[in-house]
Amino acid sequence: MIKKFLFFVFLGLLNVHAQQNLAFVRNEFHKNTEQSLKNILNLTLTEGAEYNQILAYVGASNAKMASYVSSPISKLKYFNKGKAKLNESLSNIKTVESTYLRLLIQLNAPSFLNYNDFIEEDLSFFEEHIKTDPLPNSFKKEMVDNLKAGNTKSDLNSRLNNIKF
Repeated sequence: MIKKFLFFVFLGLLNVHAQQNLAFVRNEFHKNTEQSLKNILNLTLTEGAEYNQILAYVGASNAKMASYVSSPISKLKYFNKGKAKLNESLSNIKTVESTYLRLLIQLNAPSFLNYNDFIEEDLSFFEEHIKTDPLPNSFKKEMVDNLKAGNTKSDLNSRLNNIKF
């Protein structure tokens, strides 16, 4: 009986820790500085409830780190590593937040990288599911605003402007 109780307490503590890590990662990612991205990349990923969400942030952070290095080879390595982690996260479980991250990276990636295969799919998923996602409306608005800021295609901005939550 005591073992069961301790086991559930331990699971509860792991869940709280994972939620704190996710909150930390969200905050660091949106600071959008080289140091904040490095803070995310230095995390040790462990399996748990928030693993795929944090993996998506690690992937997006890797891709964004490409803008902070000067060597073209390093830029490509960071970007490709990030792209792979983002795609892995979304192949495991698709959420509004992970879709937002991949969409954000695709909209901001240089066109010569040809990382645009999922824009329509991701935007459709985002539009369809954002209203019912349990994220706070303030964060939903921040996501939409960030997507608009990174987008140069007027047809996509029109769709982003029509998102209601």
